[in-house]
Amino acid sequence: MSYPSSKGFTLIESMTSISIITILALSSLNSFSSFKDRSEMDATSRMTQQALLRAQSLAVSRQESITLCALQNGKCAEEIKGVLHIAIKDIDDASGKRFTPLESVSLKTSKVLIHGSFGLPKIAFNPLGHTAGPGSILSCSKDNHYARVTINRIGRSYRQLADRDTTTHRTRYQRLCQKAFRRAT
Repeated sequence: MSYPSSKGFTLIESMTSISIITILALSSLNSFSSFKDRSEMDATSRMTQQALLRAQSLAVSRQESITLCALQNGKCAEEIKGVLHIAIKDIDDASGKRFTPLESVSLKTSKVLIHGSFGLPKIAFNPLGHTAGPGSILSCSKDNHYARVTINRIGRSYRQLADRDTTTHRTRYQRLCQKAFRRAT
């Protein structure tokens, strides 16, 4: 007995190929999500580095001290939600802790932690474009990704993403990010 030749797929073949396609799509979605997070942190670190360079350039061109910090009510805060300010000190303020914003930089990240020289929550450039000491700006996302931009005393900045950082630094900065998110809740 011979069967007539059919041109098509059986139900089992169709279901098998659909399930394989579904599994491949779901696994690529995970890696795409991770890629998206990494690229957002890379973009954030680039924008942070550009803000540092802009503040340094303003300090040199205006021949006055320029500060990069997160302003809240005119004062520099250690922790912010995604906006950096390039500012100058208020001349009218006797305490020297109030600033007037010149420019703002919006960052696509959940938290930004600023650790300037001497533990201050700002990075200040003198008229020569140098800082008082080394500092860093740490951008954190909720899913343990971070990007760090460090600046040395002469004003040279470096970017570092979590996946390219040493294990010791990665653990330390991930703890700082987790601590910042716990404080927010």
